[in-house]
Amino acid sequence: MPWYFYAILGPLLWAIVNQADKFLIERFYKKSEDAAVESSSPGSLVLFSSFFGIAVSLVILAFVPSVFSVSVTSALLLILAGFINIGWIICYLYALQDDEVSTVAPLFLIQIAFAYVLGLVTFSETLGVGQILAMLGVILGAILLSIDFSEGKMRLKKRVFFLMSAASILEVVSSVIFNYVALDSGFWLSQFWQYAGLGIAGLVIFFLFKKYRKDFISKLRTSGGPIFSLNIGSEAVTVMGNLAINTALLLAPVAIVYTFVSFQAVYVFILSLILTRLGVAGLTENTSWRSITPKIIAIVIMIVCGAFLF
Repeated sequence: MPWYFYAILGPLLWAIVNQADKFLIERFYKKSEDAAVESSSPGSLVLFSSFFGIAVSLVILAFVPSVFSVSVTSALLLILAGFINIGWIICYLYALQDDEVSTVAPLFLIQIAFAYVLGLVTFSETLGVGQILAMLGVILGAILLSIDFSEGKMRLKKRVFFLMSAASILEVVSSVIFNYVALDSGFWLSQFWQYAGLGIAGLVIFFLFKKYRKDFISKLRTSGGPIFSLNIGSEAVTVMGNLAINTALLLAPVAIVYTFVSFQAVYVFILSLILTRLGVAGLTENTSWRSITPKIIAIVIMIVCGAFLF
């Protein structure tokens, strides 16, 4: 297969996962319209992923018994990355509860700007005027994407913007830690410890946060099977997307591959329109031109500026 097949497939699979996440939120954690009625916390959904992470780490252990050969420092760093993953997933799920997936998922492109800032601070990198303008362009696109034009007046959806900014920062930090350790320890050993960290973080949340524990137990009793099934499917598709991108990176320049990755935002947007057209419950979008046009402009700005940075 040519490299661009894998470069296209990876973000497409991730876009499907975004839609599955939104379906989970709308089906089991939909925000109540009545302010007097307390909504289920989508943050408790992360416990399903956490406990699934424990299962994944045990499977890896069965096939790769050498996972304990890593240094204590590497193991602790990867466990920390697992804890950080919990943080960005919770921010992402709360954002999905508040807004459409075609708005939330593209906001992950903010990572491009944060990754450059991290490189600037950590590795004393320098940026040219063009790169600085491109970073500002990414942020401008994110702000435009977070503005609600539906009621004839502009309103910045601050909560969604800040939730996804936090999610993007945390995911960048987690990815940097994982890649730093994986270069020496190997992919599967690193995956084991990161998933173990995810599971440990889930246990901490379960015992320390009463609301999350209560919501988790309630959903486990009423909808545990469907939620676990969708989580397992999403994790499997995510891993396939990761493998596709890793394969593309072996066959083509990093900059080009990551430019393709940024098209995940486009795939999410197109899938949202298709699913709305098909009338899939929980995955409908506002398809008015007043709503769609700013999204298209914002996504194009972020991809173009991101491509320049890559």
